Amino acid sequence: MDINGVYTIIVAVIAAIASIVAAYIQSGRRQAAEKERDHFQDQAAGITLPAKIPGADRRNAVMLLGIGGSGKTSLIRALFHDKEANPTEATEDYEIYRHKSQASPLIAARSSDVPAVHLFISDYKGQDLGSLVRAFILQQKMPYSPMAYNYVTAVVFVVDLVAPPTSKGAAVALVSEPSVERVRAQLTQWSDAALDAVFGMITDTLQYGCLFINKLDLLERRTPAEDDKIRRLYRPLADRIAKRCGDAKFEVIVGSACDGTRVPTLQERLLDSSVEDALLVTT
Repeated sequence: MDINGVYTIIVAVIAAIASIVAAYIQSGRRQAAEKERDHFQDQAAGITLPAKIPGADRRNAVMLLGIGGSGKTSLIRALFHDKEANPTEATEDYEIYRHKSQASPLIAARSSDVPAVHLFISDYKGQDLGSLVRAFILQQKMPYSPMAYNYVTAVVFVVDLVAPPTSKGAAVALVSEPSVERVRAQLTQWSDAALDAVFGMITDTLQYGCLFINKLDLLERRTPAEDDKIRRLYRPLADRIAKRCGDAKFEVIVGSACDGTRVPTLQERLLDSSVEDALLVTT
């Protein structure tokens, strides 16, 4: 083969290699573009869609509200049967706790397969309405937020009967009567304006509302008559909340996060009010 033939073969080989390299680069760019597009679409979807769960499972996203010292964190730990329960998402404005449980007997009886229920409970740290609104807005900016708008399905207001100790670790003595000042402070905190703001962040996906009156364990007398008296103290607030819950189930529970009194009742209600994603508003 003369020199011209060898040259022609070399040129052809180089051209073939160049073509392969170009095709590889082109494929890499296309894959990168597709990956970037998928990532963008996923991020965009994540702004409006909640935390992902398996298709057959159910969810309940719970807003837990209450003034400082009312026992919100203690109630979460009692609900999860874990004194060391830690949030999966935490900021200086809120903490989101996640718990997976089997469905309640009520749901299981209606299904051939017993679905799992994912409870997402958001504990808001702020002591004023502005802090709550700011925290809720921050949650909407978090991709696949468990508390995504249109997916909040329960709201629990935690109030109490006795103010917390003024110093950390101080012993709490039993009392003969609920603190009138403490009750009045919480009735004032949850005014009509405050409740309107809270329920303005909840759509018609709401399934359950609860007023959990905490710290029953600190009363010397724990009788049905005392329960009725306690309910009467908070009736104005209960009526205001019930009015805003609309068709959603609402109830008042008098109990204790400390000793677990009636915490199982609340847990059962949260499981009962869980929903399938297909039943939630997604527009």
